[in-house]
Amino acid sequence: MLLGTAVQAEYLYQADLPVVRLELAMKPTGSDPVDEVEIYFKRTENVSQQSSSVSYYLTELISPNGHTISPSNFRVQIDGDLNPRKMGNGAMFTLSGAEQFVKLQLLPGAWGPAGVYTGWLVPVNGTGPSIEIIVEIAPYQALGVESGSKVIINADSGPAVYHNRDQSLRLVVDANHPNWKLGVSTPGLKDDGNSDQEFMIKPDQISISVKGDAGQILRKSGSSFTIEGSGYSSEIFELEVAVELGWEHRAGVYTGVIHFVLEPNS
Repeated sequence: MLLGTAVQAEYLYQADLPVVRLELAMKPTGSDPVDEVEIYFKRTENVSQQSSSVSYYLTELISPNGHTISPSNFRVQIDGDLNPRKMGNGAMFTLSGAEQFVKLQLLPGAWGPAGVYTGWLVPVNGTGPSIEIIVEIAPYQALGVESGSKVIINADSGPAVYHNRDQSLRLVVDANHPNWKLGVSTPGLKDDGNSDQEFMIKPDQISISVKGDAGQILRKSGSSFTIEGSGYSSEIFELEVAVELGWEHRAGVYTGVIHFVLEPNS
């Protein structure tokens, strides 16, 4: 193991890792650390230093988009300590032994917008090397259909435009990046009382309105369209289905399903 360089010769301690890389590959579901790395520190021999120890603090990590990870989302455990200690709020750890291992742990609270974040472990008095800390948060997207995908239209008043206003279709796209797209489509609705395709409400007779979480109409479209991501957090959508029925349609209850496909938008 190679420790240090000629430039680092006057450091009280040298480290085997000038760069530490940690990863959040998926959205955390528990409270345990999601990744960890062990850094080996060795005291430099024959160095004239007034101090016999060196203390480190962790800076905030920042991504190119300006998103941040707080130091409080890390813990350190020095060999010999029974319990890891949380960083952040000015917390430091101190090295004083001849050889010491420091385990740096990444906590679930670091989860956030996808990207590469960079920060530093910095020695307070300059008697040790600064260590670059890089955390990569992977892109993630998941779709939740809270009220099911079935559509029910009760056509009981002759030719008219009917809605499913009493039956909300609510979607939640949970994503940490804006590069996703949600395909929405329906093959049509069938008359529950007649399996004959002649009485089917075809896709071109169906209109789907998309409302945001504040109730505003984001889109009013036909029976097949795509919603694209626009932010780094969860988005909630409510779908309202409208059908225009004429004399050629029988009175009765029409049912069908809405299909949803969530995928990366490259």
